[in-house]
Amino acid sequence: MARRKSVADHRVRGEDGFRALIASRVRRVPANPAAITSALDEIGRTPVYLHLDIDVVDGAQLPGLRFPSGTGPSLTQIEECLAAVCATADVTAASIACAWLPDHVSDQATRETITRLARALGADLAWDESAHR
Repeated sequence: MARRKSVADHRVRGEDGFRALIASRVRRVPANPAAITSALDEIGRTPVYLHLDIDVVDGAQLPGLRFPSGTGPSLTQIEECLAAVCATADVTAASIACAWLPDHVSDQATRETITRLARALGADLAWDESAHR
């Protein structure tokens, strides 16, 4: 799920003693909750910023993606992976990048997809239905 790259050691300290990043090792982990849990166990309990590009989900399952990546994990697999991250790591912030084609931005299927992913992160979304009529 992650791109392989090398990141140099960084030390950032503010007056409050906050350490932003000590070191980072990014490696590819399959979209499998057990593999993700194992990878997170290796780095220990540390604050995690979680980012998901929705276009990793199988493009056939999510019509309307602006940049579909083709065959990929199912939406259910991604939900399970997000839940595994939240159960294993100290997720301090999360973001979901959703690039939809304009005619799909506010349709029911799009809102349901975003709601499912947010729920997997522990968030409860409520949509203002009057704004979509």
